[in-house]
Amino acid sequence: MIDIPTGTYSVTRAKGPGTWGDDGRFKKGESKVFDMEASIQPLSGNMIKLLPEHRRNSEAVIIFSEERLFTSDEKTQRAADVIEYDDKCFEIFNVKKWSEFTDINHYESIAIMEDGQGGGNEA
Repeated sequence: MIDIPTGTYSVTRAKGPGTWGDDGRFKKGESKVFDMEASIQPLSGNMIKLLPEHRRNSEAVIIFSEERLFTSDEKTQRAADVIEYDDKCFEIFNVKKWSEFTDINHYESIAIMEDGQGGGNEA
C-alpha cells in the first residue's frame, strides 16, 4: 500500500454507455458503486493550471491509489468515475500510472468537483 495517510471512499463507475435523451441531455448509463482506499489531497496551485480554464475555480483534488480510476471515454460514451470526498462528488479528469517510474505501484488521478454543489464556478 502507498505509505501516506489514506481513507476509504465511495466510487461510482459506469458499467455501460450513456444515451442522449429527447431533451438533448446526456444520461449516464447503469453504474456500480464500490469502496476503495486512497489518499486524497487538495490540488496545488501549479497543478490547477492543468485544468481546463473554465474549471479552474472549481474545487479539485489529487488522488493517490493502487486501483485505477477512469476518465470519460468519448468513443464508448462511458462516463468518468465519480468519487465521493468530503460530502461532495468529484469527477475523474486525468489519470497517470506511476508504476513505470517508481517502485511504488500506484495511480495519480485529478478530480474536479461536479457542477451544482457550490464552492466554485458553476458556469
